[in-house]
Amino acid sequence: MPAFSKQEYRERTARLRQLMAERGIDALLVLTESNMNWLTGYEGYSDYVPQLALVCQDEEDPWLI
Repeated sequence: MPAFSKQEYRERTARLRQLMAERGIDALLVLTESNMNWLTGYEGYSDYVPQLALVCQDEEDPWLI
């Protein structure tokens, strides 16, 4: 079951990209697990495997890496 609705997901990512645009940011790396969870709903916490979300201004969905 998703952490939140698709509409909520779209609103969160759109708000983030809007803030990025206002600050002239083309790409943002989200490294903190709690921030990745808030943005995407992903709960893959790990102390030994690096994880991040890459948010690009020209793409609707973040990349989970």
